[in-house]
Amino acid sequence: MASKLYVGNLPHSTTDSALNDFVINAGFQVASAVVIRDKLTGQARGFGFVELAEGEDLQRAVAGLNGQALEGRTLTVNEARPQRPGFSRPPGRRWLSRSLRPQTRLLDKGEASETEGRAIRSPFQIRVGHDTRT
Repeated sequence: MASKLYVGNLPHSTTDSALNDFVINAGFQVASAVVIRDKLTGQARGFGFVELAEGEDLQRAVAGLNGQALEGRTLTVNEARPQRPGFSRPPGRRWLSRSLRPQTRLLDKGEASETEGRAIRSPFQIRVGHDTRT
């Protein structure tokens, strides 16, 4: 069974191939190397995983790589924990943070709001989307 390493404190400019080359240059055979990226921006999140080839000693790899520097940053290397089942976020907008959701607020009866360039006077309490006033 192949062993998987967690590599933390990666520079944000690190690519999959750069991580792969770094581990190979340290003297270990690599099956795969992945730098984790933000789903919205595509920017590296500062950590990744390296799957060692069959026959590589996990503890020797951790000891050899932990504390090494990559582009001036000291890396943290540990054995990767198993991925938690069902950890992925649900599809749709439910996973968006509150700061990314459209701003909404309730209007009181008779209060006017500017929506798409025209004023609306509400006889009822309504929710107005994309209104940034608080």
